[in-house]
Amino acid sequence: MLKAIYELKSPDIEKAAHAIAVGQSVGNPYVRNSRETKALVKKHAATVESIEGGKVTVRFPAVNFGPRDGISFMMSVLMGGQMDIDLIEGCKLLDVEFGPLLRRFSGPRFGLEQIRQMTGAVDRPLIGGRRAGRGLPRDGRGRRGLHQGGRDPR
Repeated sequence: MLKAIYELKSPDIEKAAHAIAVGQSVGNPYVRNSRETKALVKKHAATVESIEGGKVTVRFPAVNFGPRDGISFMMSVLMGGQMDIDLIEGCKLLDVEFGPLLRRFSGPRFGLEQIRQMTGAVDRPLIGGRRAGRGLPRDGRGRRGLHQGGRDPR
């Protein structure tokens, strides 16, 4: 089980909480396809554990997370699509409780110091991904700003 605590802004907190739980675990809360059986949805659907004002606790089943999924998958579940839900005006992830789920993950292959040595980025920021800087204005201002801020141009 993975427990996420959110602060929500919505005209209907209860519906918004339900939409997050279902939407971030088994997809669109209002549409099921023929392959999504009731048993499958029951096994994988997250549930709303509590609502206190705008503070919402959602429990995600451990079966939804495997050791090969990695942290990026987990982050996309926790904060990947909430702002696409019409009911939600604001969503802030306040806390995450991993429980025994954390034991499934062996951790990163390399530590920060090893990554800095491998990249030669000992005294500047590390910004990951091939896409860093893409989508910025093509006149060079955005990328130039990243470079001036210390982003490695390689």
